[in-house]
Amino acid sequence: MANEKAKKVKALSVAAKRERFFSAGITTPFTYEARDIPLTDLTEAQIKELKEDPYLVVRETEMEVPAEASA
Repeated sequence: MANEKAKKVKALSVAAKRERFFSAGITTPFTYEARDIPLTDLTEAQIKELKEDPYLVVRETEMEVPAEASA
């Protein structure tokens, strides 16, 4: 039932090669554990910076997010 109210969106899965690492102006540090970030939450410049950062492991993926309630 939860999946009925979720939709798949494109995202980046980002993990750091060190214990804590900041990049692309994102205030929450990246860690060894991968974190998915919807592409809609990032600017083109942030996407480019994350993908080019040698201290990060970045892969394109999809994730489920809650569907927006229709008003």
